[in-house]
Amino acid sequence: IMKIMDSLDSVLDNSADDIGLPTEFSDLQNWLNLLKTQNREQQHLKEIEVQKKSDTLTYLAHDIRTPLASVVGYLSLLCEAPDMPEEQRNKFIRTAFEKALKFENLIDEFFDITRYSLSDKALVKKETDLCFLIEQIADEFYPFLQQKGLCLNLDLADDLFIFVDAEKIARVFNNVIKNAITYSYPQSVIEVSAKKSSEYIIAKIKNHGETIPNDKLERIFDKFYRTDEFGDSDIGGTGLGLAIAKEIMRMHNGTITAESFEENTVFTITLPIDNNIQ
Repeated sequence: IMKIMDSLDSVLDNSADDIGLPTEFSDLQNWLNLLKTQNREQQHLKEIEVQKKSDTLTYLAHDIRTPLASVVGYLSLLCEAPDMPEEQRNKFIRTAFEKALKFENLIDEFFDITRYSLSDKALVKKETDLCFLIEQIADEFYPFLQQKGLCLNLDLADDLFIFVDAEKIARVFNNVIKNAITYSYPQSVIEVSAKKSSEYIIAKIKNHGETIPNDKLERIFDKFYRTDEFGDSDIGGTGLGLAIAKEIMRMHNGTITAESFEENTVFTITLPIDNNIQ
């Protein structure tokens, strides 16, 4: 009995040593070793996630300094040269504003890291007009669309009412549309459609940009994963937006998937209509 009790304790340690029990307890021994292996793998995954979070914060802290220093620098020049030519002054103001927007985006990403865990937050469901919600989000992205010369086309069916946590579902569409804007070719079109079937509301966000390789597409919803691997700080984010979207969809018993082909990427969001009132 004491041998078995000791074996139960060793299930939770991270050692690679197998549990050994007398022959008559071989089935129990195999089961305990399986549990120990699974526990060790889970601990390893947690360690990897913690390291990714630490690395992301390091990169983010580095990226934040650059636009902030630029804003301070340009504003200092404007303050120190009140007689600066009007054309140059306008150029400096415009540049400072663009850097301030970049700084704002990085701060938003920082807050994403601090609040990315949603599993302990209960849903607050209410009847929501999904069409109106998507239109509102589209309006909020207007300045960013203008900067890249993008066009956002909406094809939304009528009667898209559904019982969901509106704030969280808005975050899903916000994150996916933001991703589409980030990775779209300039002067291209982003298509957002939504329709209702007997069982689901299905929304699609399609953008024209570089095709995502299959190996990266399989990991695109992983926490802290970025397809550019921090290679370009101007387009890369924390790698949390799509992971958060997937978690919110899971909480709503829905799904979010991605496919990429011929320089087009399509995200499909599926929300079940049945059993939404809980």
